[in-house]
Amino acid sequence: MFTLLNNENIVKTYECEKGPSCCGEKIITALTNNRALVRHQYANCCCKPTNADTAIFLRDVEVVEDSQRSRPPGLIICLPIHLLCILLHGCGGACCDRPRSINVRSGFGTETLTFKNSEVADAANDISSLIQSLKDRK
Repeated sequence: MFTLLNNENIVKTYECEKGPSCCGEKIITALTNNRALVRHQYANCCCKPTNADTAIFLRDVEVVEDSQRSRPPGLIICLPIHLLCILLHGCGGACCDRPRSINVRSGFGTETLTFKNSEVADAANDISSLIQSLKDRK
């Protein structure tokens, strides 16, 4: 993941899993006083996981919105996956607290940030508060 810049501190860290931990995606979002640092870690059952990292300067963010793509797919897709998760893992972890996304937009385009459904409101508030404090400093 990216290293911290001078005078930068981690404010809060969120972790979210999409799919079973053995073959799904793990997303770690660290909010600092200046940036959102995001690591997507893709698990491979036989190989070392791969990573994709993103850094978003919060001062540049203009819009924070609920992502339309976070809505669950149809029942035909969800039910078998949910039943498999319950059988493999019981009712815990990523299966019972499905991921939910928010979009942040600015001149850089749109970036989707994914959190546990139970934490997405707190994450949106944390991001908005950090953005406001950075814009108030201008």
